[in-house]
Amino acid sequence: MKSHESFFNYFKTAPSMSDPLRQALISCLKEAKLPKGTYLLKEGEVSNQLYFVVSGLVMAYYQQDDSEVTSWMLDDESFVCSISSFLNRLPSFETIRLLEDTLLLSIGYEDLQHLYQEFPSLNYWGRLLVEYSLLRQEQRIRMLKIKNAPERYHFFCHHYPLISQRAPNKYIASYLGISKFTLSRLRGVKMKNQFALVTENSYLYT
Repeated sequence: MKSHESFFNYFKTAPSMSDPLRQALISCLKEAKLPKGTYLLKEGEVSNQLYFVVSGLVMAYYQQDDSEVTSWMLDDESFVCSISSFLNRLPSFETIRLLEDTLLLSIGYEDLQHLYQEFPSLNYWGRLLVEYSLLRQEQRIRMLKIKNAPERYHFFCHHYPLISQRAPNKYIASYLGISKFTLSRLRGVKMKNQFALVTENSYLYT
């Protein structure tokens, strides 16, 4: 199944999984194609599923006063969940929603814990996922603390080029901690610079 190939491709740079572990994972993974706007988790619920995005776009946000603040956005071949809720078995402070029609694989918390016990080597990949999540959050915190608006936008486009093209402006602006007006201005400057570069290069071949 193509979706399972995508799932295991995520781990291609790590030590290979044993065939019994691969088969055990396949037996626990559930596939679903869900429409844009579907909620995977709502604030106050306990996160019971770890999702793998085969294709699509997912966001998480939390409420701050009367506003929704974007926590993160992830696209193809990414693992998503409310990690603190999933690991601590506590109500989530954030909501997770699909921004596109999305093909997902999911595994339940109880199934995953059972596999950890049956296959100790799986704990290695679990650690990698947690480490990646922590690094992603640290990157965003540092970005918000020490970078100005143009630097934040450049950082986002560099690290998440596809999401920068696919996600609505209001969610990108919220993630970057800037206004929609500022984001539109930065997009305009970027497009202008790209056009100037293309025009300049075209003269080299005339």
